[in-house]
Amino acid sequence: MDEITIWENLSPEEKKRELFLRQKRTLDLFLEKNAISKSQYDKSLGDLKEKMNIATTHEEFLDIAENHPGFIKAMWCGDRACEELLKEKAGVSSRCMPFEQESLTDKCVCCGKPAKKMVYWGKAY
Repeated sequence: MDEITIWENLSPEEKKRELFLRQKRTLDLFLEKNAISKSQYDKSLGDLKEKMNIATTHEEFLDIAENHPGFIKAMWCGDRACEELLKEKAGVSSRCMPFEQESLTDKCVCCGKPAKKMVYWGKAY
């Protein structure tokens, strides 16, 4: 069986998982080929975790954006108007929606509607 036939037989969830594994393998090869040591990677991962803040309310989100450097992990309803409002009020924009989603709360940090995704937010400098 060739790769195309196998791919066609995968369910949507299996395809997502396979794409994730391919991206991980690509990253692993990149790390090996570019001689990035495990200690450098661990330090970078530690820095990311250290600079990641969690917001569950609008007030908390605005406070973190104003007073703490780094990223904000928060729930979002998916509405573009909420994204624009956060950009206007806090000076942040969405940075990424991780493949591995967490449920921090069930409400959007901006409008309070049911949240669809957990998003990393940050300021552009």
